Amino acid sequence: MGTYAVSKYGLAKYGTDVHPDFDVSPVTATPVDYSTVLLEWKSPAGSWDNLRLLRNRYGWAVNESDGEILLNETHASTSFVDTGVSGGHWLYYTVFIQAAGQWSRAGTVSCLMPKNNGYADLLYALIPEHYKVDVQAGNNLTDDSNPANPYLRPFLSIFGFGFDMVRSYYDSNRYTNDAMRTRYDNVAQLAAQFGIAFEASTPAYLFRQRVRDAATLGRQKGTLEQIRSIISETTGYDVDLSIGDNLMLSDDQADFDHPSFPQWDSGVNYATGEKVEFGAYLYQAASGGAYGQSQAPTGTNTSNSYWTVVSYGTDATLVDANGLVAGWEEVSFTAGVTPGTGGVLVGIGVQNPTNPSDNAGNALWVRNTNSGGSVATMGVRSVGRLSGQASMDPQQPVLHGVPVPIAWQSWDSSVSYQPGDMVIYHGRVYQALTASLNASPADTPTANTQWTPLGYDDRVQMCLSGYTQAYSGEQVNVYPFIEYYDDHGALITALYSDQVPAYTVLDSFAQGWVDWTTRTSDLGAASWTETLGQWTSGGYSGGSAYPVGATASIATIPGHADGTVSATFLTNPGSTLKQGVVFRLQDSSNYWRAGRTALHLIQAGVATGTFNYATAFSDGDRITAAFSGSNITIYRNGTQVLTITNSALSTATKTGMAVT
Repeated sequence: MGTYAVSKYGLAKYGTDVHPDFDVSPVTATPVDYSTVLLEWKSPAGSWDNLRLLRNRYGWAVNESDGEILLNETHASTSFVDTGVSGGHWLYYTVFIQAAGQWSRAGTVSCLMPKNNGYADLLYALIPEHYKVDVQAGNNLTDDSNPANPYLRPFLSIFGFGFDMVRSYYDSNRYTNDAMRTRYDNVAQLAAQFGIAFEASTPAYLFRQRVRDAATLGRQKGTLEQIRSIISETTGYDVDLSIGDNLMLSDDQADFDHPSFPQWDSGVNYATGEKVEFGAYLYQAASGGAYGQSQAPTGTNTSNSYWTVVSYGTDATLVDANGLVAGWEEVSFTAGVTPGTGGVLVGIGVQNPTNPSDNAGNALWVRNTNSGGSVATMGVRSVGRLSGQASMDPQQPVLHGVPVPIAWQSWDSSVSYQPGDMVIYHGRVYQALTASLNASPADTPTANTQWTPLGYDDRVQMCLSGYTQAYSGEQVNVYPFIEYYDDHGALITALYSDQVPAYTVLDSFAQGWVDWTTRTSDLGAASWTETLGQWTSGGYSGGSAYPVGATASIATIPGHADGTVSATFLTNPGSTLKQGVVFRLQDSSNYWRAGRTALHLIQAGVATGTFNYATAFSDGDRITAAFSGSNITIYRNGTQVLTITNSALSTATKTGMAVT
């Protein structure tokens, strides 16, 4: 007679179980002294290839390599003596069995290794002296010839070992809330307090780290350091992580909201103007509404008596183009555009100009009713303001603007940089090769241990695209424009020159130099020319350059018509002379001079133009003049104090410094 059974889940088969029992329980770990543990287990059943014993300081091993391998045998070992173990902490032992190339965990055990706290010596010290010696016949108790009692100290060490074990347990309980030192069983309870789920497959050390740092990581939530730590403590590997240049999470987040309309339902009685989706099209109920299967949409790009195909959605709350529309306003029209007849519409499902099958985008639409072929112009600015407001609400561009990539910041000695970070140093972009603090890039454009130069161009490259749809088939001109706002919503009206310098020149004037006819700059190898007067350098800590005598003096180097020049002036000339940086110098009588209080245009030796700063310069301030085309901007320690438009001497190329 045979006996049969059905396996509901298909986990069992006839005959021998496909998963042999490798259980080696019970596994015991017994400390026999302060540095030795005796481990014993049952011989594994079934056919297997290898037996491995591992020790881990933080928890039971989750795989065959998670810990220190103590034993690796191909025969049935049932015991092992672990020697050289330091006391005072928990030890976790795991037995693994390998069969057919697969490792299986067969048994675990943990033990607290006692620390020698000296209780055996304490007990021995408390014993009266006459018990500590073996008094020989004819001797007194104090005779030196009496040998020590050979049985007393070993006898007391039995009790001392027990006291040390109790003390070790007591000390262990003091660390119940220390995720790295408490017994591993307690870590899961600590994790639950932070909402961290226990996963048996997670290595014990990583799980302890995760619990230990839970509070810190909670405070850092959302930061780059928190993300880096989470990844590292989850995987066990270091990670190189850097933040993207664009603050948006995806390319679509700057799009208009995409309305979602309900699917057409034959059981709904639709009122006039209601919109539904049917198939791949959007429909609007015609006058009189629609109801039932007989009044269904066509399902094609054609309308019927009940439904009109629409590719845009209108909102009755929208006003004409001269009002606030979802935070956008200031729309201007010319040449045949009648906004009052249609207002501003939100185009739904506009065709992607680079992918005709993509209709996921939306757009603002204004109808051009001109049929004579003339072009209409339209301007839209996301600077909407309520009536009565004298100026734009700065939150408007912050709310509706599209964040641009972050420009590189200047190197800062107090910042801890990570590999991949980029900074500006001496006008050049550098990328960090290693982690560093207070280690600057090289003064010359070469790599060092911490930094490598990438180039002079610190501008951010952006790709902008736009398109229009013309139903008449006529060519339509589009004139897009872009406005830039800072982090506080203020319109940026002036920028540094967008020209990439042909070379960068830097001179610290730290080296003493009397004859400037042979002097070259520290960086860039530019030759100085004493255009007026005589100059010298050196003599003061940190470097300095100054004229010889109290006469008008100008020192220049070859430059470009467009560029940036900077200098720091520590003291005033002490006379009627004025100091400053000069640029677009044609000769000693024709140049621009950015002084302490104003920008001067010198022509034929006379100041023909004076442009006062918003803030004057003090001793130690750095004067920076940026000039490109007819645009000239002056900065005080990096803060703009003046911007003008003037094309005088726009072809002159020399730059330098002057006391005139």
